[in-house]
Amino acid sequence: MKKPGFILFLAGVFFFSTSENLLSAASSTEDRPTGPDGFTVAQEKSRNAAVAFSEMQPGAPSGNLPAQPEPGVVPLPAKGSFANPGRLFSPSSFWNAALAPGRKLNPNSAALVGELVAKTKLGVPLLQNRKHGTPLFFVNDQTPKAPVSVITPAGVLLKDSKLHAEFRKGVPIPANIAEAAGNDGLPTILNVDTGKLYEFRRLEKKNGQWRTSWGGIIDDVKSSNGVMPIVKNPVGRSEKWGATASGLPAIGGTILLHELKSGKIPHALSLAIPYPKNSFVWPAARADGGIPKASGIPEGLRFRLPKNTAIDPKWSPLIQMMVAAARDYGIVVSDAAASVTFFGEDPTPYGGDPYRPYYGGLQAWDVMEQFPFGKLQALA
Repeated sequence: MKKPGFILFLAGVFFFSTSENLLSAASSTEDRPTGPDGFTVAQEKSRNAAVAFSEMQPGAPSGNLPAQPEPGVVPLPAKGSFANPGRLFSPSSFWNAALAPGRKLNPNSAALVGELVAKTKLGVPLLQNRKHGTPLFFVNDQTPKAPVSVITPAGVLLKDSKLHAEFRKGVPIPANIAEAAGNDGLPTILNVDTGKLYEFRRLEKKNGQWRTSWGGIIDDVKSSNGVMPIVKNPVGRSEKWGATASGLPAIGGTILLHELKSGKIPHALSLAIPYPKNSFVWPAARADGGIPKASGIPEGLRFRLPKNTAIDPKWSPLIQMMVAAARDYGIVVSDAAASVTFFGEDPTPYGGDPYRPYYGGLQAWDVMEQFPFGKLQALA
């Protein structure tokens, strides 16, 4: 699983920006952005009629709920707010458990950090939060289900896979879901009634039928250890679920939009790197790397910033939050990419660009230059 490099990223930014300007020029007043968040008048009207996800939980005051919510539709929050699914994965999961100050380091920590710093020179470090990020969609028990087939990019139907059998039973697919974008296309669907999580690689609709090249299911995300399950398929073979190369959930370690707004990222960060080692370590379940050298970085390796790392007020708000998360919870290498890459929730379901206010006036591709990669430590 290789993600596009910086040239493709710039091309995508240029195309997106140009298209957005052309559409804006041709649109009515209601379709034009009205504020720094980039929301349109039409979007603002729609969101002002909705409620935050947290307000839809049991026990919420009835006055906060729509008079007659449409069955199967989980409303998006009002303008400027973002759905808050609560904590994803168990409190004791490696994603959520705070790192002890004296956590044992990898004996090759210096070499591994040096390798990572060298990889940051292969391309501009990125925060992927658009077509190569992970959009998070919300459904409930009333959302209509559709069967999804597991078909490889070569067109082979994986009819003997357990995942195919489970997806064919029906997946609650929201009406606002976008078809898979980018090389991997990693949408995640969360049932807010049951906590069941579905993820996909290259989810798309062809000839009226949903299909995906792979993915995974976590039955209860609130109690999950944060790793996609390994199951037995109908022919008795072990089957490793998960849309990423490591088998770690795509939403794991993703910076969620509501976390940006709160000013704190209360979990470890996910990181993809160029040319990972041809092996993996826990919590990864597999790998797609090809580098055999001893200083190669395996998928699943965890890094952290020292506990005494101070937050530089000159850093952008985004980097300040990321540094605090890397210091308190760590970083997990979860995938391969063309450049060193962190991940943010894709804001497409909301519209606008909610990340820009957190860049500290910098361009998106300049923000990650502030991250202190050289101060990281590799954990044992």
